[in-house]
Amino acid sequence: MDTFETTRLECDCLSFDHSVRFNIDKELGHIYIDVPLNQWRPFYQRVWLAIKYIFRSTNRYGHYDTVMIKSEDYGKIRDILSSSEEIIKKNV
Repeated sequence: MDTFETTRLECDCLSFDHSVRFNIDKELGHIYIDVPLNQWRPFYQRVWLAIKYIFRSTNRYGHYDTVMIKSEDYGKIRDILSSSEEIIKKNV
C-alpha cells in the first residue's frame, strides 16, 4: 500500500535539475518537501564541504538550491495544503 501522495513541480526555468517534490502522508497529513541540491562543484570542493560539515563549520543556513514555482502550479500547491489539512482534521 502506498502511504504517500506525491506531486512533482518543475522550475519555471525548465531545468530538470530544478524541481521540487511534495509528499503527503495519507495517514497523518504531514507534508514532506524534497528539493535536490545541485552537484556542480568539482569533486575536491565537495569533499572539502563534507569535511567542513563534519566539523560543523559550514554555512550557518546549510546548502540550498532554488526552484521558481510557475504561476500555473499555484493551484496544485493549494490542493496539496488542502489535502493535508483534511487528513489532519480527520485524525483529530
